[in-house]
Amino acid sequence: MITEDNFIDFKCPYCREMNSFPQESTGLIRECVNCMESLIVPEAEGEFGRPIPLPLTTPRLILRRLEAGDSKDLTGFMFEDEEEALQWLASQSKVKLTTLDRVFQLGVQVQDAGKIIGSVGLRFTDYRFVEAEISIEGGLKDESKDFIKEAVAALLVFCFKQLNLHRVIARSLNDDPASCELFAAAGMRREGEFVKHYFANGEWLNTVWFAMLDEECPAAGI
Repeated sequence: MITEDNFIDFKCPYCREMNSFPQESTGLIRECVNCMESLIVPEAEGEFGRPIPLPLTTPRLILRRLEAGDSKDLTGFMFEDEEEALQWLASQSKVKLTTLDRVFQLGVQVQDAGKIIGSVGLRFTDYRFVEAEISIEGGLKDESKDFIKEAVAALLVFCFKQLNLHRVIARSLNDDPASCELFAAAGMRREGEFVKHYFANGEWLNTVWFAMLDEECPAAGI
């Protein structure tokens, strides 16, 4: 039976309006029912919800939302020209962390150089926001691999320690050994391989799946 005692009441950290969610939502990401911003439901009633702790920082990197000014950097590894990059950035600016079936991208910026060398993505795969898929774009050249590995490790910590996710997956094509090595190096389990699952450039490729559960996060050494 659902009663008032089963709910936790708190204020949105952005619009300051009241929200009420079931107790089972405690510590999980939700959308404010008023302003629709993403927030984390607090542990105790009457408190403010927690804002999403972005950007993320590591000893060498900043993982942050991408901006129009990043178009030149993105043209180097994601797009053919800057106009294409700008159009994509305009579309990406409308994506929230809680937008189902859309990838929420974070640019991987090297602190010393101030340059975006890749991006990591997070896409929720269930309406309860406890399972998600991560992905990477660019940054897999030899000189950038260590940076992207650090970014993926930070993203996994964010997923499990900040958003309290249950399970995170990642996928890679078998003709991309660099990304397969990276997910494995971050501590994700190689969970399976779908044979001739994806058709590209005139041939069928295998899709390799990786996964990590919340209790496995410390095993990644992050």
